[in-house]
Amino acid sequence: MVEFHKERKADVTIAALPVPLRDAQGFGVIAADTDGRIQAFEEKPAHPTPLASDPTQAYASMGNYIFDANVLVKALKETQEAGETDFGQHVLPRLLRTHRLFAYDFATNEVPGILPYENRVYWRDLGTIDAYFEAHQDVLGHEPVFDMFNPDWPIFSSGYQGPVARILGGEIRNSLLGAATMIHEGARISNSIIRREAVIEEDVVLEDCIVMDYVRIGRGARLRKVIVDRHNIIEAGDRIGFDAARDRQRFHVSEGGVTVIPMGRVNYFARDNRGSGRGGYAE
Repeated sequence: MVEFHKERKADVTIAALPVPLRDAQGFGVIAADTDGRIQAFEEKPAHPTPLASDPTQAYASMGNYIFDANVLVKALKETQEAGETDFGQHVLPRLLRTHRLFAYDFATNEVPGILPYENRVYWRDLGTIDAYFEAHQDVLGHEPVFDMFNPDWPIFSSGYQGPVARILGGEIRNSLLGAATMIHEGARISNSIIRREAVIEEDVVLEDCIVMDYVRIGRGARLRKVIVDRHNIIEAGDRIGFDAARDRQRFHVSEGGVTVIPMGRVNYFARDNRGSGRGGYAE
């Protein structure tokens, strides 16, 4: 994309992905000529402008930009003076009248090391809870849609210097575990992603869940299709994700049935007497 930007002496380059016309109505659409020079922007249009090279598809803006630095600084100052705030609605349409804006076809991007079962041009719009949940499912399975391990194109995590995960027992199937996570005896975890320093106590069952950092799930709790944000304690024996009406009284439930427990207010401060490395909490 950087090479594309330089070759065309662009002031702004926007990553764009070809999508079927029927799907383009839900995106910001870019109308461009055969060389990628942008002609117009269309926000969730009823009748998207098709690609010059393919009348069945349109360019969906991915929201990723490369700017000439001087152009960006000047544009931001002008936007601020005008009391405007939005790239898609204010900054880019104004620049289009005076500068060289291009759309980069992300489908042409070549990433080394992609395996045959992967989506070669992986990108997801995470504008909803359900889309966020489904994207996590994309990295699970024997042949994930997007494989997080690619030695030819590594994805680096943050520089966390904690210990490895510890599994004392239980049954784990098709799941990812973060550093310093502890799984106790009798726990059953399937199709789930557990982030770092989480504690899953005895006899817990997690199905299709995302558990963020610094969460403790108490003995015997049952969670199904739940996102647990950071710094939370799920009480022993709690059941979440089985009764949508009851869950809505306590939490947010998405249209797709994903229950979301918002960020909590607990912090670790001591080891417990079972050697879990955590267990003391303070609000």
